[in-house]
Amino acid sequence: MEISGINKIGLEMLDNRFTENLELIQQDFQKDKENIIKTFESILNKLFEQASKFQSNSEKGPVAYCFFSFLRSCLLTKSYSFRIDLYDDTFYKDLAETADYYTPKFIFKYFDEDTEFFEENIKIKIPYITAAEMRSFEEWYVFRYYRITQKFFTDTANKIKEASAKAGTKMSEDFKVMFGGYFEQGIVL
Repeated sequence: MEISGINKIGLEMLDNRFTENLELIQQDFQKDKENIIKTFESILNKLFEQASKFQSNSEKGPVAYCFFSFLRSCLLTKSYSFRIDLYDDTFYKDLAETADYYTPKFIFKYFDEDTEFFEENIKIKIPYITAAEMRSFEEWYVFRYYRITQKFFTDTANKIKEASAKAGTKMSEDFKVMFGGYFEQGIVL
């Protein structure tokens, strides 16, 4: 797929920064790994405890999906929270909502820095850039950071099994961990 227009200009402006940021993200993670993992684990523990309560009241079947979803509104709110849902085999029709939010600040602070840099410098190349064009670029560029977050969720997937075992949550035999946009099609991790 060919990148063109403002996305191409933005990529040229930010590509080196992004490469440097990957290293900085890894350093930040290593420095604060214990705290980052502890926060993530506490959210998972809370979710699986909630799912177990629903199961003991016969309101939820075995958990078939753990879905990490990014929210399109995050660019407006600058919160970058990911919704974590536990669904039974009815998936989106699961009435026993079991959800919480996790914000990987150690990743998205660099996205904010990149977009600030872009906003400050793009006007040199495109003096009359519109707010809509800026937003369009951000919506495209944020997927680079979603991929980093997807990798974090993939690398910490063992915490899901630990949390489900700790809470005694019944799990489906074909349990899947998924990643994608909220109420959109996801990919299996």
